[in-house]
Amino acid sequence: MAQRPKAATLAPLNKLMRSVLYKTLPIALLMLVVIWWSARHIASPLRQLANGAHDMDKPETAQNIQAVKSWYFESYELKKAMLKGLSLLQRNITKLREDVNTDPLTGLGNRRHLEAAITAFQTQALPFSVVAIDIDHFKDINDGFGHDTGDEVLRQLARTMREVSRVDDLPCRVGGEEFLLLLPGTALEAATHVAERLRQMVEKMEMQHVGHITISLGVAHWPDTDPDIKAVFQQADVMLYAAKRGGRNRVMVSEASEPPSEL
Repeated sequence: MAQRPKAATLAPLNKLMRSVLYKTLPIALLMLVVIWWSARHIASPLRQLANGAHDMDKPETAQNIQAVKSWYFESYELKKAMLKGLSLLQRNITKLREDVNTDPLTGLGNRRHLEAAITAFQTQALPFSVVAIDIDHFKDINDGFGHDTGDEVLRQLARTMREVSRVDDLPCRVGGEEFLLLLPGTALEAATHVAERLRQMVEKMEMQHVGHITISLGVAHWPDTDPDIKAVFQQADVMLYAAKRGGRNRVMVSEASEPPSEL
C-alpha cells in the first residue's frame, strides 16, 4: 500500500472548500445586505410610530403619525390604534380646557377665560373695547317666573351675544345676570354700534313666559378711556350703572377725558 503525505491528500479538499467559500461569500454578503435592508424597512414605520408616541403632547403629532407609511398589517393596526387614542386624548384635553374656561349654563367664557384674554391683549399691546351688559329687572324675572325661566333668559342672551360677535370677540358671563363682551382691535365708536345693535336685538326678542326683556350696557376702551386696564373695566361698569340710572334699556359710552355721553 502506497502512502502519501497528509498535505497532499488534503490539498484537493482544501481547494474545494476555498472554491465553495469564494462562490458562496458574495451570496452570503448579499443576503446580509438584504436582511439588513429588510429589517430596516420593517422597523422604519415602528420607529416613526415610537417617535410619535414620545411626542404625544405636540400639536403636529397626529399629522406626523398619519403620514407614517404602515405597509404591513401589524404596523397599520398599531398606527390606527395610536391615532384613535390620540384623537380621544385631544378631545378630552379640549373638553377639559373648555370646562375650565366656560360658563356651564351659557357656554360663554368665564372669568378665567376673560383674564387670560386680557393678559394676551396686554402682552400684544392690542387695543380693545369692553361692553358691560346687565339684564334689566332680572330679579323680577326669577321671582315671577322661576329660576328655570331665568336660566333660559340667560341662555338666550348668550346666543344673541354670539350672533353679534366676530370670531375673535369674546363674550363672557361674569356674574348672575352680568355679561361682558370684549372686542379686540375695535375702536370705541365701532364698539358702541355693536352694543346698540345687541340692545335692539334683545329688545325685539320674544321669550316664552317672559315676553320681552331689555338690557343696559356700558362701553369703554383700552387705552383710549384709560391706560390702566383695571380702570377701563371699572369705567365700563360706571357707564352700565349710569344707563341703569338713566332709565335702563340704553347704551352709555365712556369717552376719554370727557363726561359720559348717552347714545
